[in-house]
Amino acid sequence: MTVPKIELIHFPCDDSPKAQKQIQKADTGLHHYFRRVKEGVQTLFASQFDYENTPNVFVFGSPHIDNYAKTNTGIGLIDFDRAYWGPYAWDLFVVLLSLSLRQAKSPTDYLKKSVTQNFLDGYLQAYSQPEDNFSIYQPLADQKPKAWQLDGNAYLSAEKKWAKKLFQHPLPADDAYLKALVKGFIEHSDDKTSFASFKILHAGRAPGSMGRVHNIIALEQSKTKQIRLIDIKPTKDYLINQYSYNQFYKNLFNHDGIRMIAASDLHAPGITGLESYLTLNGIEYWGRELPTINIKIKGNLDREQQEHYAYAVGTQIGRSHGLSIKKHHRKQLLKHLTSEYKTINAGAKSIQKQLHIAHQYYLKLLSTNK
Repeated sequence: MTVPKIELIHFPCDDSPKAQKQIQKADTGLHHYFRRVKEGVQTLFASQFDYENTPNVFVFGSPHIDNYAKTNTGIGLIDFDRAYWGPYAWDLFVVLLSLSLRQAKSPTDYLKKSVTQNFLDGYLQAYSQPEDNFSIYQPLADQKPKAWQLDGNAYLSAEKKWAKKLFQHPLPADDAYLKALVKGFIEHSDDKTSFASFKILHAGRAPGSMGRVHNIIALEQSKTKQIRLIDIKPTKDYLINQYSYNQFYKNLFNHDGIRMIAASDLHAPGITGLESYLTLNGIEYWGRELPTINIKIKGNLDREQQEHYAYAVGTQIGRSHGLSIKKHHRKQLLKHLTSEYKTINAGAKSIQKQLHIAHQYYLKLLSTNK
């Protein structure tokens, strides 16, 4: 069996049974594996690509297909934990690599030229006119929410998604830590007054898709019994890790929660909904009002779907890069992209093959240890 790149090796024993099952899925398992080894992927790409001479923008950081969602307030890429000031090419590379791992026919073949061209066309269109709205992936827009997703009360009663996790790992509603979190969230939100008559009804702590702890809190309005759910989690400073590529990224904010909100406002205005931040016992937190509607792309995409998705995401990334780049660097980025787009694609194609090898190695280890 071919030995994988050391940067991409990940061991089954480091995963929960649920994570192992996700990585074993026939259609999306390779993409789940990619998400587990993202630092290794970033290390490899930075070693192959000339970051030193790459124009910088406020990058999305993690624009993979699992972060594309339909919420109560919009459709697009969300999740800004890894948003920093850094090389624009990283965002393009992640979109292309992620999409190449979610192809209906074969996730081990690279994207067809029509798909990569659609992404470039969308990017250039939005980059040149960033004041316009970005496009959306229509097949996701056409999906209708379930009845239990239409409001907070129905969502909580259905005990699905985050509500299910809340009840699986409950915390006392009068817990002092929870009260402090909610107080800080409200103090720094743009919706202080509407929260005034809400009290904590239920709460719980649960891991997210990558194991990060979330505090899920159901607030109840005293008179109407309306339910609002909020999600508060500790932030993570990815730049403190000793990866060589971090030298090319900067945090321009004095609080990671503020950084994530600024990235959300830039890349996906309004889609995340109400956001806030706080600091408690020296720990920085970011929070949001939990969307009851959170519909994502399931399974893999055929060629036509890839083309439509690539164009839509291209417009979203191109718009935010166009808005955040310094004016005197606008032409420099276009010139750089013209000369380096083939190199970005080549990097995605090369690392896609290496990910397939590493994924097969993981599956072999998993079967050997059973």
